[in-house]
Amino acid sequence: MGVEFGLAFRIAEVVNLTCERAIRRLGIRLRINLHSTHGIDFNGHTNMMRRARLGDSGYDIRKPMPHLLKTEPAAYSYANLERDRETIWDGVTNPTAVKHLREMKPGEKLVIYHTGDERRAVGTATVVSVAAKDPKTPLVRIKVGSAMKSPRTLAEIKEHKLFADSPLVKQGRLSVVPLTEQQYEWLTKG
Repeated sequence: MGVEFGLAFRIAEVVNLTCERAIRRLGIRLRINLHSTHGIDFNGHTNMMRRARLGDSGYDIRKPMPHLLKTEPAAYSYANLERDRETIWDGVTNPTAVKHLREMKPGEKLVIYHTGDERRAVGTATVVSVAAKDPKTPLVRIKVGSAMKSPRTLAEIKEHKLFADSPLVKQGRLSVVPLTEQQYEWLTKG
């Protein structure tokens, strides 16, 4: 078990996956020694796996996760999404943003954010489907939610303590940003 788990953990480090996903991908079945001192609980999760799942950021990869999608309003605005009702979210090339798109699940909540001169969260949407046959260009179909009554500006977002460690503030050019449930609620209840 130690060698198999060590191999899975190495693979996880290389491809930036959690240990649990790498183990599932390899099809390794862990045998749990109940008297083991290796830090493995009854479900086969190590303390490392728990930390990877529930890091300091507050994101839990097991639960549906809200995301913020950035768009240049001149290219595709929230008004366009309201008119179209549904669309495929495309044009994303940043590897981290593409990874976030690939990991989305149907039903996840989205905030649409206008970049450029506006720099504000303008509306909500929902993930309808995710087709990740080509991992470099996942096809995420989204449907319109509702426009925000009082959109939150980037300045307001930066001032709020909820976003102190958020990629929205720390990685300004990231076009697909994971949000915590608290961040989503704050953005949409303004």
